[in-house]
Amino acid sequence: MAIVLDAPLTSTITGLDAAQANGLSVDPRGLVAPIPGFIEINAAPDGTLALMARINPTDTITFGGIRSEVDWIPEANAERWYAWDMYLPVGFNPPARLSFMQIHDSPDVGESPVKFPNFEFMVGGGFVTAMVPIDAPSELTSNGRFPAGQRLPLVTGRWVRCALHSNWGTDTSGYLECWYDGQIIAREWSRACSYNDAVGPYLKLGLYNFTGAALDATYTAWFRNLKVYSTGHSQFEVLGAAPVPMAGAQVALLAQ
Repeated sequence: MAIVLDAPLTSTITGLDAAQANGLSVDPRGLVAPIPGFIEINAAPDGTLALMARINPTDTITFGGIRSEVDWIPEANAERWYAWDMYLPVGFNPPARLSFMQIHDSPDVGESPVKFPNFEFMVGGGFVTAMVPIDAPSELTSNGRFPAGQRLPLVTGRWVRCALHSNWGTDTSGYLECWYDGQIIAREWSRACSYNDAVGPYLKLGLYNFTGAALDATYTAWFRNLKVYSTGHSQFEVLGAAPVPMAGAQVALLAQ
């Protein structure tokens, strides 16, 4: 039982391993602006300092897409809690889905198939949703699906706490549950949610143009208080709140 990453992201970038934006990938540790104008510490609309991530329609492609993300790479196939605060400004409402956090697989050496991320937290069309691989641990498809859960209305103009709790198992030991602004979005138990890779999945936090369609505008988000916990924790410890029942739960499938 321990916190394995504690990154306030309010003065410099600490504990993280890469910053990726506008065709660049740099080591952000100890920096205020690893990629100025794209990934840097500056004031959110409420005046507090936090990590800004910005994407523009004219950005240079970075690792196959338009993204402004920071990575926490050391990982393992194990139980994890991920929690952070996010601020989306008033007017933030992309018509197509943008990712604001993903858990990405670590491909084995020589591996060629492009796999769907272990988990994707997304916003689009005024709602927040989650997506997972359609048939983990199979690597024969790069399709995704909505896990059992619900979509929630997008919140803008204030800080929102987000969290993901998962065991990255490749069999029935796997599970995941995620929260947005105190409400559960998705919850699946006893289901494989990872791949048979030698190294476990890793965290990416920031904005990513998930659909690959042309961006319609510039989008900016702020992040702070990123923490990653190992085993033995509860929702109350991580989020400071008791569980809230899922309202209007629905199950949906999506083939990308």
